[in-house]
Amino acid sequence: MSALFWFLLLTVGLMLAVQASFTRPEYFARPSLFPTWPVFDSVRAVQLFILSMGIVLAPKILAWASAMINLRRCFRYGGPILLTLSVLTEVLLSALYAPIMMMAQTRIVWEVITGGDSGWQPQRRGDGSIGFITALKAHRWHTVVGFAASGVAFYLHKDLFLWLLPVTGGLMLSAPLSWLSGRADVGLALRWLGILRTPEEKRRPPILDGVIKRLDTPTVREVASPLAALAAEDEFRDWHRAQLADVKSNGEFDAHLVLARAKLERAKTVSELERWLSDKEAMALLNSTNLVDAVPGWVKAHA
Repeated sequence: MSALFWFLLLTVGLMLAVQASFTRPEYFARPSLFPTWPVFDSVRAVQLFILSMGIVLAPKILAWASAMINLRRCFRYGGPILLTLSVLTEVLLSALYAPIMMMAQTRIVWEVITGGDSGWQPQRRGDGSIGFITALKAHRWHTVVGFAASGVAFYLHKDLFLWLLPVTGGLMLSAPLSWLSGRADVGLALRWLGILRTPEEKRRPPILDGVIKRLDTPTVREVASPLAALAAEDEFRDWHRAQLADVKSNGEFDAHLVLARAKLERAKTVSELERWLSDKEAMALLNSTNLVDAVPGWVKAHA
């Protein structure tokens, strides 16, 4: 919700600036011997800005100071110079990405409140890179809002334009920022320079070495399908069975489960069973404790 409140704060502030520029002030709105002067409390505005920056930057500064006074931890991150450069880089990138996240999270909150589908997209399992045109299409509204707000602020007052530039700048650069942040070569270049590099990138932990070593051994073998693994590996089948909850039938007819049971009883081999089962029937089989328990008997019957 903080993203939504920040967006509303910026929107209301910009609207008040537009109103102040195009509306003639009423000095005698009420009968009075003395005029009512428009008031802008610059002192409180600066205090609010300092307080906001303190809340945002305090955790980063404390983390930096904690690492600097602990030499062992400091050198795990590359030493005082690289650590300081990494913190400054992170602060700059966070400032640029913050308005983009503000608009994205505001949209999600709005869709949740209005009962819409905020969209839960699958994760990208590759290096995360996207094309520039794709990034431009994904951030077109961020870019439009950034340029529009920046143009209005510049038309009203140059100081207002500069004041909003940390927000509008990130929105105007949203597409290039998204494109660059997903490029593997940019990450590799930063790692080579030692900026934003974690200790695990410099010295791989033993547990990860163990996983890589085990993956390279012949004991780990690929299986053709989940059904093949379920039929061939007793240990894997017991583990899979332990993950399933014993759900009692509520009396509803499940056509996929009935068909999966019938095809399991009639299939002679795993490959034949796979050809017969649809995706939904295969999922019904894998999630049914009764059918999973029936697999060992089916394997013995067709051995």
